[in-house]
Amino acid sequence: MEKSETIGKLTLALSKVQSQLRPAKENSKNPFFKSSYADLGSVWDSVRKLLAENELAIIQMPTDVGGLTTIISHSSGEYMSSTMYIPSKEDAHGVGSAISYARRYALASVVGVVTGDDDDGNMAVKVNRVASSKKSTPKPKLTDSQYKSMMKAIEDGKGSVVEQKMVGYTMTKTQQDNLNKVLKLSKTLA
Repeated sequence: MEKSETIGKLTLALSKVQSQLRPAKENSKNPFFKSSYADLGSVWDSVRKLLAENELAIIQMPTDVGGLTTIISHSSGEYMSSTMYIPSKEDAHGVGSAISYARRYALASVVGVVTGDDDDGNMAVKVNRVASSKKSTPKPKLTDSQYKSMMKAIEDGKGSVVEQKMVGYTMTKTQQDNLNKVLKLSKTLA
């Protein structure tokens, strides 16, 4: 997480928003889990007016290494930001779906929106058990352009995002060694 030197005005404004928040409406169905959920539009509908009334803005941007950066900023100039890794299929639809999913969860998390029943991760455990009983699919090979993007991201101070992303790929020994070497160097310089 990154933040401005002070965040007092931002946290005061956010506490005012949170005192008036209502759960986001569960307006979508997930046929796989046979459950309802609040989609991104519903989460935005639950916070948009309150954020504006309290001079807060949310900015969300995909990163070049398969992550999403979410920034909450206040009219005073104070801000907090966080970047999360988004595992996805490596096609346009998979990446788009992952970004939308991450935007919904990051928005709800940063503002404090309740989006439905909290199952304490029971569905995730259930899915993992089902997934582990199926044959796992091989990791995709890291392409040259992805490798170059990761190296650039490390230079830009996004080493933690790269470390998370690396586990999702099969790499050559040279790619693995070079990325680890640059990551280690960036940590010593930080």
